[in-house]
Amino acid sequence: MKKLLQPKVLGALGVLIIVGVLVSTVQVGAQVVSIDANLSISPNIISFETVFPGEVHYKPLVVNLSDSFLGEDILDDVEYRIVQKPKPRIDSPEEREYCSHFPNDLTRCYPSLCPYLSKTADNTPANDTSIPAYHDPDAPSSIAYGRLAKSDNDIEDNWVIDLHTPCFRGQCDQTNSVPEHYQLDPSMNGQVFGCDLVVEVLSISYNKKCPTCELGPDGQPIVIEVANDISIDFNQNPPAYIGDPALQPYFMYSKASSTPSGWNAIFDTGGKSIHFGSGVTLTTVPVGTGNSKYAPGIMIKTKCDLVADASSEIIVHSTNQDAGDIVINTGHNAKINGLIRNQQGASLRRPGNITVAAWCGDITQGKDGWVDDWGRHAGARTINLLACDVGNIEINGLVLGRASINSPNPKSQPKINVASFAGSVAVNANTTQPLYPHFSYSGSTKSMWGGLISWISGHYKPGAVRVQAEKDITVRGHGKGTYDSFGAISAKAFSSGSNGGLVDVRSLSGNISGSDRAFDVEARNANDTIPYGAINLASGKNIFLSRLGLNADFGPTLDARSSGGGSHGGSNFIRAYQGAVTNGTNSVISADATGTNSTDGTNNLTSCTGVTNTGTIFPADANGVDNIGACADAEPQPMWQSCADFGLNP
Repeated sequence: MKKLLQPKVLGALGVLIIVGVLVSTVQVGAQVVSIDANLSISPNIISFETVFPGEVHYKPLVVNLSDSFLGEDILDDVEYRIVQKPKPRIDSPEEREYCSHFPNDLTRCYPSLCPYLSKTADNTPANDTSIPAYHDPDAPSSIAYGRLAKSDNDIEDNWVIDLHTPCFRGQCDQTNSVPEHYQLDPSMNGQVFGCDLVVEVLSISYNKKCPTCELGPDGQPIVIEVANDISIDFNQNPPAYIGDPALQPYFMYSKASSTPSGWNAIFDTGGKSIHFGSGVTLTTVPVGTGNSKYAPGIMIKTKCDLVADASSEIIVHSTNQDAGDIVINTGHNAKINGLIRNQQGASLRRPGNITVAAWCGDITQGKDGWVDDWGRHAGARTINLLACDVGNIEINGLVLGRASINSPNPKSQPKINVASFAGSVAVNANTTQPLYPHFSYSGSTKSMWGGLISWISGHYKPGAVRVQAEKDITVRGHGKGTYDSFGAISAKAFSSGSNGGLVDVRSLSGNISGSDRAFDVEARNANDTIPYGAINLASGKNIFLSRLGLNADFGPTLDARSSGGGSHGGSNFIRAYQGAVTNGTNSVISADATGTNSTDGTNNLTSCTGVTNTGTIFPADANGVDNIGACADAEPQPMWQSCADFGLNP
């Protein structure tokens, strides 16, 4: 199974002074920075020191599968390419972008050395593509391609980078070995030439033995169509299956626990996919009497896909007793366009957890999708969205953990965990209008966009949202609505003096991008017994923050503000382990506090290659010393190693 990845810049060829006669010794280098988790490159410097026009120089460039790639059994091969790009005189992302559009502006870009560099593959095995010198570096035919694969025992490519030093027109040797089109104007004698040599990872593939979908006579996966409601009644012995017969052959149950909240209705369809049609409800009948009822849990397992259409529902609902968990475990894709809700609907006890796991596919939530863990005075529990081995996670709807608490000692706050162990995470909360313009809950009304939201009402202690991905994490926020609203990823509590929660986002080997109201823990923070609101962004590569909206309603991008008498600003911790932090035009990073006797919070920005700020950071970065050069650690520490940390198996 193959997944396309974003390109990764791994190296750059430096500058060269070309003169008609030898005047000095000049080093030409390829500064290689291993910032991709899948490949490593050596040597660090490719050096052509003393060169004359017409000479040919050969230097090795070795591309290897990285130690971390070799250590992952699930990973098999990497496809990459070597391209050439104009080299800026000042090396920065902005100048590289400029020179890609205006390479002939020699005040900011070097004259191009790219046509004179060849890339010769080792041809062992013959799965790489060489490129000779004297070529148009912008032409698709001038791109060298490589492939490394553990399954082919091909873990190292030994390239030869040839520098065919150009000559000046009228001064070339008699053999005319340099084509006329590539001979230089003599007026360029003594100028400095340059070329960026870039290795880009195109894709990786996996040798994971993914679960097999069962196929029908037409060669397509068999799909179990659920068109009508299903309920499982544990008040009867044995539990009664009521409703659409489609899942009945795959139904079993567990009553191993001493309490009904530990009982489960289990649906295991093997290699068959499951499709819950529009308007279908799957639920368990509460167990108990009067106003005291447990709710057994629901476990759904398929080796193939699960699709839940808009307005479908998977519901567990208890009253004054604990509810069981909802667990959806798919071998391939999980497409959630309906409602998954675990609710405790009265004063006592809590709902169960909700877990959606995909092992060899994506989790995709549509705009109509809603995952809802809903508690009362004892609090809420945890939502887990997990792409376990291969796959990405895309959130377009609402993932909400909430509790309305009128108790001094709730047992737990709502927590949301999102993890893609080999892929990316995208949270798309950038719809023009809220998904729910008048969302009423616990005596308040919100303008509710999509996203990952942990919401406590009536208590000062908030919950947390944690997101981890191996690759990129992209969070697209929104503006403001008619009523108060949350950012795209938000953890808040609402009561007198309540504190902001924790938003912790970590991309281990990729980038983090946040736009508009992306990250939000804004609160008064007037309770000193617990930490104030905090946002932690940590990326293996770069962090890009931007405001795309028209006005200040689309910010702050990072919001750890506070307001009111005695309020305290929260904390924003931002670190790019092997890249840069960019806070773009009009983007705001804020831990500002307003009100009588208020205290501002802190902003801490740390990076390997630099911090660029054309927006607003308030208060100012608490430690400017580590804005550049903090490169010792390769990537953030993971919060979890695998889905086994959540007690899951394929």
